[in-house]
Amino acid sequence: MAAAPLLFIAGVVFTYIVVLPPAVHFLQGYNADQFQVLVQAKSYYSFEILTMLAVGLAFQLPLGLLGLHRVGVINGSTLTRHWRYATVIIAVIAAAMPGADPVTTGLETLPLVILFLASIVMLKIADRRAAARAAAEAKTAFGDGLDPT
Repeated sequence: MAAAPLLFIAGVVFTYIVVLPPAVHFLQGYNADQFQVLVQAKSYYSFEILTMLAVGLAFQLPLGLLGLHRVGVINGSTLTRHWRYATVIIAVIAAAMPGADPVTTGLETLPLVILFLASIVMLKIADRRAAARAAAEAKTAFGDGLDPT
């Protein structure tokens, strides 16, 4: 649970440093030759805050997948088999986040795919640990499996 605030803060910092500058530049430069773009502070700050909150929550993806693994809904091999579907779902989620322009969507999709791939590795490690733990419990419950007589 200590990772939850760290992942959220990492998502907010990533958004502030990487996503927002090109997104704001794109949004202010869109049709700038035909219109004079004047951004109001309220809409600008609400866009920034909503984007940072959305990406910060999306960075909780590994914890959500680990929770589903603990419950027994998914495992590492399931994620490996269905990574293509997950990538499309991640792209749809990124498109639904604030700032649905192509720059923001691309910059929001890339780290989520990387986090998903890291989650696959994390769940494969958790699968191996669970299998080793089950083998150790079976060994202690049944002894060495040798008949003492």
